[in-house]
Amino acid sequence: MKEILANLALIYLNNFCKEHSIDYSGTYLVKVNRMFLYRLIKDENGKSIASVLFSKHSLPLYYFS
Repeated sequence: MKEILANLALIYLNNFCKEHSIDYSGTYLVKVNRMFLYRLIKDENGKSIASVLFSKHSLPLYYFS
C-alpha cells in the first residue's frame, strides 16, 4: 500500500508541476513521517518545490514551496 501511495503522489505532483509551469527536473519524492504528505525535493539544494497531502475525507491538497 505504501508503494501505491508513493506512486500516486509522484504522478499527482508531476501533473501539478506541469500545469503550473514548475521545473521539477532533478527532484525526488520524500514521505513526511506519520502523515500522508509527500514532497518533491530538489537534488541541488534539498528544498521542497511542491507537496501533496492525502486525506480520507477530502481531495488531495497541493502546496507550493
